[in-house]
Amino acid sequence: SWPEMTDEYVAELTDQEYTSAELFLTELRKDMETEAYDNALYTALWNKISENAAVLKYDRNSVLGCYSVYYNMYSFYAKYYGLTYESYLLSAYGMTPEYLFNLCIQTVKDQMVHYAVFQSGEFSVSDEEYQSGLRNYIENNRSSLLSELSKNGISDPTEEQITEYTKKTYETAVRNSCLDMIVFRELGQSAKVTVTEDAK
Repeated sequence: SWPEMTDEYVAELTDQEYTSAELFLTELRKDMETEAYDNALYTALWNKISENAAVLKYDRNSVLGCYSVYYNMYSFYAKYYGLTYESYLLSAYGMTPEYLFNLCIQTVKDQMVHYAVFQSGEFSVSDEEYQSGLRNYIENNRSSLLSELSKNGISDPTEEQITEYTKKTYETAVRNSCLDMIVFRELGQSAKVTVTEDAK
């Protein structure tokens, strides 16, 4: 059973940072609402950037590759339920194959826009920003990183080992994450983006 959220339990849980369960829950709720808003704003910003971008030529293999992933998955489910691919798409998701294909085109466009922005040279990651991004990446993925290190024979890694492994294995992911937030910060200052209640 879950422990009772008493003042004493909260004080122990937060190492005396909070001594009131009511205050702790209020602050926790604020943090969750702020995170939800930031995520919605981030998504809305990239959607606006993508809408304003023009793609001169799509990579056919990328679009077909994206579609094949969904086609194989939904075909499997359709067979399981004794339906055709088309009828399963319509009954489960209200989509036609053509609509799904267009979604894949949009997905590839979003990926191309991200890449173009990152490769434009207008945004760069400072050492301080990279170190901050690296720490955040490690904290957000600590469980999976520890699991991967354990499989590699390191069952009780030091912070230095975790950091070096992350830099070696996920360098691109960390750097792109840093660039992502820099673009969000810089473009977010001037972009006219509206976050609706539904987006939250």
